[in-house]
Amino acid sequence: MPLVQSNQVIGAIYLENNLLKGEFSPRRVEMLRLMGTQAAMAIATARYTTRLLESQAALTHSREKIRALATIRHISHSLRPRVLDQFGLLAALEWLTMETVRHTGLSCRVSRDSQEVVLDEQRKTTLFRIAQEALTNAVRHARARHVVLALYLEPENVKLQIIDDGCGIDPHILQENKGFGINGMRERAAHRHGRLDVEQILAGGTRVTVLLPRLPEDRLEESGVNETGRMPGNSVVPDIDL
Repeated sequence: MPLVQSNQVIGAIYLENNLLKGEFSPRRVEMLRLMGTQAAMAIATARYTTRLLESQAALTHSREKIRALATIRHISHSLRPRVLDQFGLLAALEWLTMETVRHTGLSCRVSRDSQEVVLDEQRKTTLFRIAQEALTNAVRHARARHVVLALYLEPENVKLQIIDDGCGIDPHILQENKGFGINGMRERAAHRHGRLDVEQILAGGTRVTVLLPRLPEDRLEESGVNETGRMPGNSVVPDIDL
């Protein structure tokens, strides 16, 4: 016997008349028809409830992601944080990663090998804004789980790297220099006579590297040995284990 709901067959019940010989009586047929109708309604209700719960879960996830993105965007467009002026770029990057963790749950940190580089206000702000945009991309587009930031003073450059373990980026987007705020980040770097490179990591993820020319007054904060036990300036490879 077919189970029909809203003019659609959603199942069937197989019946055997083991008690009586011959055909079902009209009374039994009507009773079975009512049972079939109730069964069809129960199945349809169960299916609808399942779809509703799945939709609610997806909606909740979407709302949480929207809130997280709104928070990141607020951070990205907020006024210059006091920590950048009071404690320098490295401390500001630490603050940025902590805010990202607090609002999105993304695992985000500054590399232990990073150095406290003392820069002028303009280039310090440029690197901070690029880090903000790169973190926004990691949350919004890359579906990353972990992000590491690293800051170094090299013989010829000041280098900032943002590395994530997300889904990577379409090579066509890189070639066309479009999407994900890449053009804006490159313009920021170019405005300070530097460059910004975006590349896919073979193991998965994206590496954003910013190089600004080192100026004579650029220096490392005189803080002795960093927490890794290495003297500032000796770091070559960032601590980027994701």
